[in-house]
Amino acid sequence: MMEFWLFIAVLILVAIMFIVWPLLKSGYLTRADKESAQNFQAARKQANILLYREHVAELEADTNIDSVQFQQLKEELELSLLDDSDDLRQPVITESVRYRGGLLVLIPLIPAVAIWLYLLLGASQDWQIAQFTEHKYREDVGAMHKNLPARKDLSFELKLMLEKRLNADPTNVQNWYLLATTHMELAEYSAAVDAYREVMDREDGGGNIMGEYVQALYSAAGHKMTPEVKAIIDHTLELNPHDVTALRLAGMGAYEGGLLREAISYWLRAVQTMALDDPEAMALRTGIAQVQAQINKLDQ
Repeated sequence: MMEFWLFIAVLILVAIMFIVWPLLKSGYLTRADKESAQNFQAARKQANILLYREHVAELEADTNIDSVQFQQLKEELELSLLDDSDDLRQPVITESVRYRGGLLVLIPLIPAVAIWLYLLLGASQDWQIAQFTEHKYREDVGAMHKNLPARKDLSFELKLMLEKRLNADPTNVQNWYLLATTHMELAEYSAAVDAYREVMDREDGGGNIMGEYVQALYSAAGHKMTPEVKAIIDHTLELNPHDVTALRLAGMGAYEGGLLREAISYWLRAVQTMALDDPEAMALRTGIAQVQAQINKLDQ
């Protein structure tokens, strides 16, 4: 899980840089703009002074005004010059500065909003399920190597996680399949049948899991070869004549019906598709030998 959040953190940093880098570049442009504005202010100030001097010179050359009027008009020109100077002292705040400042305020919100949206709309629960499934697999392998039974508590916890996730998103076929196999581990066969049916409904019949489905049906029926189970076995073998589970169950059904040679035929077909050191293949070969011994005894 830690690797996942580190990956998310890296993605968020990259996203922030996509925003910050243009703003930094725009910051350099803004400093250039400020220098240009300062130059403009200096030029404007110089022009105002020249204009003031010209007006004063015009007043001095005007012979139609007395000294009182001259002093009054000169003071008005001085006040006008001071007002213009005060305006030029105000800082220049460009639209780009305001825009950049607003975005910089939003930057700290990006990680929080991204994580919130991911938890609300994303697949964080699916990631957690995948991580827990991997952890459970390692535990199961370790227990197998020590000749210990698999931990049922992990299977039960995984089942609860899957059920919660599927309540929120019932369209995830992989989660339905994982739930079906988890039910089988917990010997909850009827629930497993329902979960396998959800998979098949969403995958056009689910031909690739028919063997597992028929095993769940057989187990849910109390390990008996019911007409429904036999019909599903026959259908599965029509779709895939090499389905090991269906062949094994078909052999068991034939054996229960007293068709010993037919049972051996099904099991031999299953063994031919399996590795020599496969534990299930070894068990089937043992069963074949026992049934063959029964046949030999009956033939005597």
